[in-house]
Amino acid sequence: RRTSGPRCRRQLRAMTRSAFIYCGTESASVLTGILADDGTIRHTGSLSVAPESDAFVSSAAGFSAKLSGAPRVEWVTAHPSGTWLYSFVSFWDKRPGILRTHAIADDGELTEVDGGEEEASCHLKMRGYQPCHAVWQGTLCACAHYLSGDIEVFDMSAGGSPRNAAFARLPGKRRQGKFEAPAFGEIAPHCHGLAACPGWLVC
Repeated sequence: RRTSGPRCRRQLRAMTRSAFIYCGTESASVLTGILADDGTIRHTGSLSVAPESDAFVSSAAGFSAKLSGAPRVEWVTAHPSGTWLYSFVSFWDKRPGILRTHAIADDGELTEVDGGEEEASCHLKMRGYQPCHAVWQGTLCACAHYLSGDIEVFDMSAGGSPRNAAFARLPGKRRQGKFEAPAFGEIAPHCHGLAACPGWLVC
């Protein structure tokens, strides 16, 4: 079927963006790459998501740095339009996570969104600790917080300016005033994954 105008341009743009790969690997950066026709991925660069004030949080590496509260990208997800990428940044149990917004250029390059007076909207503070997984339901994006056992929902209809839309705390007993991974055999509400279906959100 023949299409023209804005709709056709949107379809073509979405097709050209399908070859870009973005990855959060529990570091302070989002890795970028291109998916080749043969299935291989070529690394093209990275974008730091660490706030400048946190650049010196820890000189440790690996899990030690994570436990110190150094910023770590636990998850990335793209807007259904293909024009925005969101990185879910964790500071372990030191403070709630943040949601950072990046614009996706036509060549796949990521650019940190400069919100100007609306800076808080593109560096959105979360209520839960350690955002680790996210799923979409239309233009709503639901996030699982592992350590604090919460679910947070964001309204992404504005693309580059996400908004907090809803928050739910999973039932269950928690350690008083402390969020941490459960010990072996311990039962605690730690939300580690979500699945969305019409009218329901399963964790």
